[in-house]
Amino acid sequence: MTTYLSCLRIILMGCIVSTALFINVAVAHQLPLLSGTLTLDKRSVFIVLELPISTFIQLSAFQENSLTPRDVSVYEQALQDSIRQRFHLSAGAEQAQIKDIFLTLSKKTPTSVTDKDAITVVMEAIFQHSPQQVTVDVNLFGEHENEQQLTLRAQRNGVFQGGILTPLEHSFEFFPAPWKVFVRFIGTGVEHILLGADHLVFLLTLVVSGRGLKHWLVVLTSFTIAHSITFGLAAAGYVNIHVAFIESAIAASIVITALINLLTLQVKQGQLAALVFCCGLLHGFGFAASLADIGLIEHHLLLSLLGFNVGIELGQVVFVVLVLSLFYACQRAFNVKNKVLIFTYIPSMLALVVGLFWFTERCLLVLQVNSE
Repeated sequence: MTTYLSCLRIILMGCIVSTALFINVAVAHQLPLLSGTLTLDKRSVFIVLELPISTFIQLSAFQENSLTPRDVSVYEQALQDSIRQRFHLSAGAEQAQIKDIFLTLSKKTPTSVTDKDAITVVMEAIFQHSPQQVTVDVNLFGEHENEQQLTLRAQRNGVFQGGILTPLEHSFEFFPAPWKVFVRFIGTGVEHILLGADHLVFLLTLVVSGRGLKHWLVVLTSFTIAHSITFGLAAAGYVNIHVAFIESAIAASIVITALINLLTLQVKQGQLAALVFCCGLLHGFGFAASLADIGLIEHHLLLSLLGFNVGIELGQVVFVVLVLSLFYACQRAFNVKNKVLIFTYIPSMLALVVGLFWFTERCLLVLQVNSE
């Protein structure tokens, strides 16, 4: 009875804190406005870009006022010059020559991702020889937060590849050599796990359980095997689950593992490994959803999957080593007496609060998806 009352108190406290966070923190799930396609046909590359008006300083006067097709025609030459200066295609040492550039106005609609107009750019770039790899270097980003990412999708002979460019990473090579694909996706996997807050918080709840090295090896191995299975199945297109449901379930997995730590439940190692395995299956779907946003190289699908998964494992190892090193340094520096309180209960309580916050937020998103 005492255990159940403690459980209720912890959940209630977490709900109160997470609700307060939810009320005070505005979270916007805005899709990036910048997008485009590249179609390679022998020596020609046909490019279509959808850009916000804030991309062009010449259109700054229309940030608040409505833009008209006539306005676009007035500034057409200046906009074309700006595009030529800020968009470059190359294949090795050869720079493509951008020929015709056509601009049209895309008026905002009820389904637009922002409340602003956009400019559709259609152009053709010509190489002297048919390129094997094409590198895009672009500086056509907008001023607003959701205009700092350009999502490009390239196509050649029925093979597709996606790429994401930002002001910090404004260059991207399409259709690279196989070894470059593998290395690139290793880096992408490491970056994803180290920047994926929900995955890191879940790993933290496993590390701070304080059951020793053997326990960590068992549960982390279980987690790795599980997420590798669903990651491969989902990324290859055999299983498809809406990302909103997966993200809610991932938040729930954080809440469950945090509660196990806080309530010091006598869960056997095998039972906990099975639970972590189930949670790992969910996280695998989350990894696959992230990879879908990045874009696979269909011709090198296996290398993309393998490299991304290797990167995830390397990122997990780095995170676990950092956490354990931090705990060890704190223990030596401050001579911690109550290790359970400092290294298990406090991190688990924080994870519970964050997990409940994410679970609330993402469940509301699920309801929104169902209503649509």
